[in-house]
Amino acid sequence: MRYSRHLVSLRTFGLAFAVVLTPALMQVEAQCETYVPELEALEFVVEGEDLLDGKFAPEHRVYEVEMPAGVETATLRATTPSDDAQVMCNTSTDCPPPANHGNLPDGGGEMELHDFPPGHSMLRVWIVDDGALGLYSIHVMAPAICE
Repeated sequence: MRYSRHLVSLRTFGLAFAVVLTPALMQVEAQCETYVPELEALEFVVEGEDLLDGKFAPEHRVYEVEMPAGVETATLRATTPSDDAQVMCNTSTDCPPPANHGNLPDGGGEMELHDFPPGHSMLRVWIVDDGALGLYSIHVMAPAICE
C-alpha cells in the first residue's frame, strides 16, 4: 500500500504536534489540598523550664531536647486550634513497650511523662482532626549517670 507524500507529512506533523503539546496538557493543578493538623502550642517542661521555649513553630515537626542529669520526669503540654482535635502521645525507646503513652483532653492539655531511660528516646505527639493525622516528634536525650 502506498501513501501520498501529502498524507505522510500530515501524519508526521500531527504526531509531532501531539508530542509537543502533551506536557502542556498533562500539567493539571492538584484538585484537592491535603489537610495536616497542626498544634497551636507545644511545651516540654522539665523542673519548671520549657525546653522548647522559643523553638516551637507549628510548621516544624521535629525537635531535640536534653534532659538535665538525674531528672526522669517531664510535663508535655500541647494545644490545638480546634477544640475537637484529639491529641495522643507515646515515648518509645530501643526496647518496647512504650515508656509513656496516653491521650490528652480533646483540644489539648497536659500530661506527666515519667521514667525517661538514659540515652535516646522518641516522644511522638499525634493530632487527629476531622479524619486527618498530624505528627510532631521530640528526640529526648537523657544523660547516663555513672557511679
